[in-house]
Amino acid sequence: MMNVILDKLETLADAIINIPLNNVAFENIEGLDETAQKFQIGHLEMAILSLVAASDPQWGTIDEAFIVNRLKKFTSGKRSSIQATLTTMNEMGILTIFPEPEQNIRVSRKYNKMINTGEWNAIKNLRPVGLIPFLKNFMSVWENSNSSSMFGRDWHPLDSAHNENLFIHLNQDLTLVKYFHNYLINHDFPEIISYVYFGVIAKKVLNGDSAEIDMFLGKYNKFEVDEFKQKYLINQTWDPIEIGYFEVVGHHYMKDNIELEFTDLGISELVPELEPEKLEALLNATKITVPHKDPSKIEDVKLLFDAPTQKQLKPMMRLMEPEIREKIREQVGGRNKGISMLLYGAPGTGKTEYCLQLAKKFNMPVMQINVAEIQSKWVGESEKNAVKAFRQYQKLRKQSKRDCILLINECDALLSKRVTVNTSVDEMSNALKNIFLEQLEEFEGIVMATSNLTDNLDPAFERRFLYKVCLAKPAPETAAKIWNLYFPGLPKVQASRLSKEYDFSPGEISNIKRKYDIEKILGSKLSRTALIQSLCKNERIVTQRLQSGKTVGFN
Repeated sequence: MMNVILDKLETLADAIINIPLNNVAFENIEGLDETAQKFQIGHLEMAILSLVAASDPQWGTIDEAFIVNRLKKFTSGKRSSIQATLTTMNEMGILTIFPEPEQNIRVSRKYNKMINTGEWNAIKNLRPVGLIPFLKNFMSVWENSNSSSMFGRDWHPLDSAHNENLFIHLNQDLTLVKYFHNYLINHDFPEIISYVYFGVIAKKVLNGDSAEIDMFLGKYNKFEVDEFKQKYLINQTWDPIEIGYFEVVGHHYMKDNIELEFTDLGISELVPELEPEKLEALLNATKITVPHKDPSKIEDVKLLFDAPTQKQLKPMMRLMEPEIREKIREQVGGRNKGISMLLYGAPGTGKTEYCLQLAKKFNMPVMQINVAEIQSKWVGESEKNAVKAFRQYQKLRKQSKRDCILLINECDALLSKRVTVNTSVDEMSNALKNIFLEQLEEFEGIVMATSNLTDNLDPAFERRFLYKVCLAKPAPETAAKIWNLYFPGLPKVQASRLSKEYDFSPGEISNIKRKYDIEKILGSKLSRTALIQSLCKNERIVTQRLQSGKTVGFN
């Protein structure tokens, strides 16, 4: 089947090779201007593409020397413009240049595929004209450049090479490009601003997500990046943030990987060219990307506490009511808008479960983190993980469009008193505690922490938690009710006797119930009373000496 595009490229290549004159113009090549317009590239680019795409085996290897020798008659014998154009076409994804073992220039896979269709309409898709193609091309350019300067040098967003790479010149009518030219073009840090601005918008429009800006700035000068963050993001003086097009997700510090969100206002005013369905979907997005517990999927568990404990928990329950939290926000204002609670006590007393049941009752998503998962052996990584956790929580709040619970589980090591620094481990431990203290100081939302720690609580953490409730093991009267809760029909006398004979936490009683059910499935012939008694005796691990009198292990 005839391929009109390839035929046209072969005709152009033959004309370029065979034209006998020096110092000629590309306009002398019939059809070159028309074809260049269809490809939306310049005359020199069109000539190079024709030579590479329609190369004759008799010409030998298509390399830079071959291209320069065939085209220097069009450039007054100068090769620099040809070499620069080859580099740009490689960076733009039109050509692929293989430098080793010997240079070989080929049409890129993407362009080759489109040319082989023989359809001129397919060629139009090669040039990113329009909002979605423009943003997809930006992400492609970023991926290919691996967050480094695209040309190995500083550039200004109006440089022709940069314009050609991002195709800004082909998208001057887009609202986001107009805003970029009118308000951002003359700022300092032009390259950083360009990447961050288009990157944040691209991430939201294409992926429905906010953007961690360090993903775009990983190889830039660290001091310049920190200066940009401090001047425009931390101080929130950057035009898109001041207007409300972008917002910082959560509270951050200068060295953090700051996350920016493209807001509903920004979507409405900067990308109106989106199809109405896509625009509406972005503005009404309900996609939640942060790992969390859905309150509707939390199992309903009945919890029983002693009367004194219930009295302490009552204010915490009231704080979950939306109207109460709103009154607190209005009255407090400024800092300390967050609600912080610490549940501490012996293992198995229901600390974590109580937090989950609050979340279920008040329909709040839960982001649960364990301090052990945040800690890292690498210097500085624990602090970064901690900051990221708080940032993710704020992101969850925004995506959920409602209050959520940040549950910091098993934070015993975190809440203990800071120590005098004698080793690098001490220093890292204190640094992590300081990060948590800083984050809690400016926290917005609801944070609940659980700990088995009853002593050695750092006074600084004690001040950060508004409510501190000790969940002690239940008194025998309450424990008897818990036995009846897990074993319906158990005589009250037996439940009372079990509660007095075994000082179990609710968690331990729950374990016995689970093992009881398993034993029955396995065919246990013991009566209920006998089986419960047997399981109770083996619930706790007791250190025993061997009959020989020696302990297990090494002497």
